[in-house]
Amino acid sequence: MNIAIYISRLASRCAAISAIAVISAVSNADTIRMVPSVRIASGKEITLADLADLDGADAESLATTVVGRGENGAFEIGVDRVRQQLVVAGANLRKIEFIGEKTVVRPLRGTVADTTDAARTIACNGGLGVTAGTMASTAPGMRLIDPAKQPATGTPLAIICEMVRNAFGADACDLRLEMSADQLEKIAPVAGVRYEVAKKSALRSARIEFEVIGRPSTGTETRTRIRVNPRFEREVLVARADVRRGVRADGESTTIETRMLTLDEASDAVDPHKISETTFIRAKSKGATIDRTDIARENDIHRHETVTVRREVGMVAIEFEAIALEDGTAGDIIAFEKAGTRHSRDRRPISAEIVGPGRAVIR
Repeated sequence: MNIAIYISRLASRCAAISAIAVISAVSNADTIRMVPSVRIASGKEITLADLADLDGADAESLATTVVGRGENGAFEIGVDRVRQQLVVAGANLRKIEFIGEKTVVRPLRGTVADTTDAARTIACNGGLGVTAGTMASTAPGMRLIDPAKQPATGTPLAIICEMVRNAFGADACDLRLEMSADQLEKIAPVAGVRYEVAKKSALRSARIEFEVIGRPSTGTETRTRIRVNPRFEREVLVARADVRRGVRADGESTTIETRMLTLDEASDAVDPHKISETTFIRAKSKGATIDRTDIARENDIHRHETVTVRREVGMVAIEFEAIALEDGTAGDIIAFEKAGTRHSRDRRPISAEIVGPGRAVIR
């Protein structure tokens, strides 16, 4: 046999074997097949299992991954967005094949939320209502984005908004994202480019770092670092004028305003609707936001005050007078000493729980 013919036939057989191996590998890959359409209740989390038929152990292990949230109207979730959400969740997609381009998500019949202005008011922070779309002023050159109003389009901004909203969960009802106008321009979507977003810091933090990866159909991919500052539009307690220590926190010394707060400020701010029977324990200047450490409930018992302490032993209750060694309010456990034992050898402190003005109980 001619050597050239033999080599040619051998090469053909090798190519055929390689093709069979590739086909076999593809056929053995797990698959995520996007379904044409689904109905999801407005506000409900959308999992991968809701959008796709899953075949294979690796694909099925991703069934509960959240890839979106139901809305009042119909919208599309594309396969690129699904890939992005799975990557963010830490999934390894090398052995998974995606079939289908998108799924149309429609609201579940009979559960469409009221879309009037009154119904769009979100209850948050102990009764605070923040109307959707109401934006407070911010620093020059910075923009505030309401992540709840960003459509699920697969753009870099939409992906970032959804990632941060999911991270903050129930706290996202009054969440805004502060970004510079320059950065918003850098991540403006370009036709023909598929985007992925990778987090570069913790998502629940005062400053969040992202990397936006753009993959065009032809050409070199781009990588852009983005910084996002979470802000919270909330009601806060504000000093009406300069306030001294010991002044009661009431309508005369304070007022309620809606302000844009950082994550730390939102965590520290006192609930303006729960300040009854409190006084300032440190001075505050006019217009300053009142933190939880700035006010305290008025003491039910004061240091050196003589109080009645009750001790229950079985069915027998014993009451005696004691001297408070520290200040405290109802629910606090503080130290006392029995009255008349100050100069006695039997003098020793006892602990009791304050149950009201001038009264404490040994539990």
